[in-house]
Amino acid sequence: MLLSPVSARRSPEDVEYPGKPLSPGCIRLIRLLPGSWTEPIKCELFEVSLAIAKYHALSYVWGSKNVTRQIFLERRAFPVTVNLEGALRHLRERYKEQHDGLVLWVDALCINQKDIEERTSQVQLMGTIYTQCDQVIVYLGDRLQGSADPNVPPLVITFDEKGYTQDFPPKHHSEVDVYRVFNLFRELATTLHPGSSSDLNMTMMGKDENEQSNLFEALRRMMQPPFTPWWSRIWVIQEVTMKREVFIVYGTISVPIQLLASAARTYMTHSSSCCATFFSKLPKDQAKVLDDCCSRILGIDELRTVQEIRKTEWGADDATFSERSPLLDLLRKFRDRRASDPRDKVYALLSMARKSQSRPRMVPDYSLTEAEVFCRATLECIYDVRTLSVFSIDLGRKFRDDLPSWVPDWSAPGSLTYQVRAEIAELYDACPSMGVADEKSVLRTETGTLEVKGSIFDVIHRTEEIMWGGDVVSIYRNTLSRWWTALQDVNLAGRSLKNAYYEVICAGASCEPGPKTIVRRMFPRDDPTFATWPSVSSMSPFQDIPASDTGQPKEKIGYEPEALEAYKDMLKIWRDKVVLDSWLFGDGNLKSELVMAQSCSGNVVDNKSIFRYLLAYAPYPDLQVRNFVEDLGSLREDAPWELFFECMRRQLKKDRMDIWHASVFDNSIMAATLGRRLIIGRKYIGLGPADAKVGDKLFLLVGGKTPFVLRTKNFRAKPPEYEIVGDSFIWDGMDGQIARDQGRNWRTISLV
Repeated sequence: MLLSPVSARRSPEDVEYPGKPLSPGCIRLIRLLPGSWTEPIKCELFEVSLAIAKYHALSYVWGSKNVTRQIFLERRAFPVTVNLEGALRHLRERYKEQHDGLVLWVDALCINQKDIEERTSQVQLMGTIYTQCDQVIVYLGDRLQGSADPNVPPLVITFDEKGYTQDFPPKHHSEVDVYRVFNLFRELATTLHPGSSSDLNMTMMGKDENEQSNLFEALRRMMQPPFTPWWSRIWVIQEVTMKREVFIVYGTISVPIQLLASAARTYMTHSSSCCATFFSKLPKDQAKVLDDCCSRILGIDELRTVQEIRKTEWGADDATFSERSPLLDLLRKFRDRRASDPRDKVYALLSMARKSQSRPRMVPDYSLTEAEVFCRATLECIYDVRTLSVFSIDLGRKFRDDLPSWVPDWSAPGSLTYQVRAEIAELYDACPSMGVADEKSVLRTETGTLEVKGSIFDVIHRTEEIMWGGDVVSIYRNTLSRWWTALQDVNLAGRSLKNAYYEVICAGASCEPGPKTIVRRMFPRDDPTFATWPSVSSMSPFQDIPASDTGQPKEKIGYEPEALEAYKDMLKIWRDKVVLDSWLFGDGNLKSELVMAQSCSGNVVDNKSIFRYLLAYAPYPDLQVRNFVEDLGSLREDAPWELFFECMRRQLKKDRMDIWHASVFDNSIMAATLGRRLIIGRKYIGLGPADAKVGDKLFLLVGGKTPFVLRTKNFRAKPPEYEIVGDSFIWDGMDGQIARDQGRNWRTISLV
């Protein structure tokens, strides 16, 4: 029997490939020939037109190329990775009823990996290959437990979409852990309410703690990297989203991916609502494993659903998929996915990205270096979205030094914070009406520099400490306190320093956490949050000594005096809904068209009735209106506005709305400031990248959603050369205000 991992020491690249050159429009397939469990793996190669081919496509992890096993390909000994040999052996056993052999497309066997031209052309077809196959087989691994008898074939067990099985393993069989994991998903998928299912309770909790622990350890090994690295591969995105029929196989046990998705949706829905008590009985480490596994499954299912909707709405013709995601969005979303070849971090996503109608799309080309692929991907992103959004956030994470400053390192991992911040950057338009980023305004030169149109508007005179991450709230509070102190000498021409400070530390955006973070620009209606945050947030540097714009300490109170004005401003925002044209606060009187309209209609006009009317338009749907109206009952008809606002303040505090808004503001601050520092120029203040230094220039670039921090490299060059450090948030300059003041001060510069 040939099962030793050291039966062959040479990698597949060192052995002559037995396949003949491919004809245009054709692919190779293998026929996995029948054989007993212990017999060597034998495969035949044959060529077929992709348009008429019938086959299953294999999705798996290559594994190490240094340790290989031997199979026979076209009757020649051919080394393959241990993972591939195990997949072929188990699939042969699983499909042993197919007496003519199982027809498969396997990248490592069907593509001559040493032929760069063929490899390039075939990778360009992979989207179509996975779309047109009969079924995608995802092979996760051989077995979860220790080594089994190599001479005894494993049990073949099939879960269908309804969850029923053909067979089940004995209690001490080597496949029992795999079976129990898949059975857990089966029971979750077929149970209306997990908390009321005695079968699920027995499956999850087991007869004793040891049995329960073994189940969740098996789940962790099957669903989490590094034990099962398939879940973190970049090629997975394309391989399992292009075809509806996808089966997950572990050893010889299989389950349709739809069953896993259904189970994950059931768990995520019920564990946070009706069945929360049931799932709360799980130990925290086990609950975390289940949460993580279901999140991974739903992440893939979301992509599959989007792809299916697009096929239904626009048809199967790939050319009609005009609504696909931009390449930039895909690169950002899947930066944490892994690839053995860094170029595949780009190539694996190209077939899923939208196509341009006016220029050739980027295609895989393995003759290019990794750095050149990343450069071309950056240009593709610029010309696709016609902005310089690729410079926002992405430039700050580089794990290599062979890239120009304007090229992100797409092989570096991302983070949720960076993804959210990229969405926030799209809310700005710091350079409107100056043109778009296209082939005319953004040009790559023969020397590798990038020529763009830009205008300098300030120089950094001072930088403050970087905001570091972590779970320690005091880090944020101490840094925010230093930033506030640093701003005391800044002259904002009579404008409120505290309001400027609040907008800077949240970058003018609100980030509401949830299953999907909701980002939006800050509006005047957020002023009450600014007013209440200092005294209710644990991140606030004003907890002990709330500071005014003058920097003088004030007595600690529940709400600062600015709160009254903030609530008044909030009511002004409601006036569009209540059709009020003029307001008079403070003396208990309100003169407006509303008052006149009510007078003409014979209604009694008093402040209390107007309070109730305004309350109906309050932007807080969770506010307990009934309790609020009862509080109003103690007010005189001519009660002054201050009492109304005090009544509102008490009710907001009672309903904890102030705390909720403060927590959203906390989240917004973390998203905006993490990995950034406060920068102070001659005229402007804001947030800049962690690498920003005194003397760096603040620039607007044509097509840029945000201002950018540039560093002079060669001012005497023609055009002058700069290194791009990163994007920035500049207070009172994110909506074209600075651009309007620049006049003719625009010129061509080079980014090196």
